[in-house]
Amino acid sequence: MTRDGRVYRLVEDPANVYLVDDGELTLVDGGVPKDAKRIRDGIRALGYAVADVDRVLLTHYDHDHVGALASLGLDAPVYAGEPDATHLTGAERPPLASRKGLLQRIAARDLDHPDLYSYPVSDGDRIGGFVAHHAPGHTAGHTVFFHEGLGVAFLGDCVRSEGAPSTRRRRRGVLTRRRTRGASSD
Repeated sequence: MTRDGRVYRLVEDPANVYLVDDGELTLVDGGVPKDAKRIRDGIRALGYAVADVDRVLLTHYDHDHVGALASLGLDAPVYAGEPDATHLTGAERPPLASRKGLLQRIAARDLDHPDLYSYPVSDGDRIGGFVAHHAPGHTAGHTVFFHEGLGVAFLGDCVRSEGAPSTRRRRRGVLTRRRTRGASSD
């Protein structure tokens, strides 16, 4: 559940949800709707209250990353890449012409839109100790959040372990500087 006492994985399956304490409390992604209790209980088990969460970083708009946000009782802004930030609020729906639009629209029927302010982020934006890196592909607004001070990046659904079944691809959603040292940049 912890990495170096400052990065905590609250939920692992079907998608990772993390809590990061770098002097400010950041929730990374929001799981599926049924994860709300596990997320709240995990926050409390670590000695925090849900009200202590300062911000939410959303790697992308998909059912398994935003599903519990409306049920958590948060009073914190959400930061996400566009157009995913707008999809989260319900101001716009995912386009049917996109690769995932129809699936996102169907899944959204079971989601409540969180009553949280959503700030769109761009490549290079700083949010607390994090830097946003636009990484479109999985969704148009997919964003990686890197925290240099902690040496950790939250990749959402950017990576998949070689040979891993697709249902387990998110288990490796965090890279550390130690794991990336020596990696080729090609």
